[in-house]
Amino acid sequence: MTKEQIKEYTLRITQANRSEMIIIIYDMILDDIKEAKSAINHDEYKKACSHITRCIAHLINALDFSYPISLNYVQIYLYLNRTTSMALIKNDPALLDEVAYRIETLRESFNEVCRQDKSSAMMENTQTVYAGLTYGKTALNESLNDQGALRGFRV
Repeated sequence: MTKEQIKEYTLRITQANRSEMIIIIYDMILDDIKEAKSAINHDEYKKACSHITRCIAHLINALDFSYPISLNYVQIYLYLNRTTSMALIKNDPALLDEVAYRIETLRESFNEVCRQDKSSAMMENTQTVYAGLTYGKTALNESLNDQGALRGFRV
């Protein structure tokens, strides 16, 4: 991932609720698949596949097994993890197409859940980010509203 992508994901994560976090992880997996398919050498490919498996592990850990549907999701995620591992072992980026297809399908369905979820952001005491066009017609500038250096933490 580029530094710009990391910055974008960090901003999205600080302002996301539980449902939006799942969407963000799906987006990260899709970006990693693109990165793996365009990898120039094996180390970049290996790094991208490793990040995909870590993201899938986060998805599994986020499941609430008090709901029966979670058992279905864990089976899907384990399948995606196995497929990603096979893509890494066989050095075959084409296997990642199956992972991308399944993640895109899950993302579409979970996007509907996300629209209905009106819960607040998971992270509290984060800096407020204001984005707008300032000092130029084509430049998008983001500014942080410093709510105090401590943001609720005192030692």
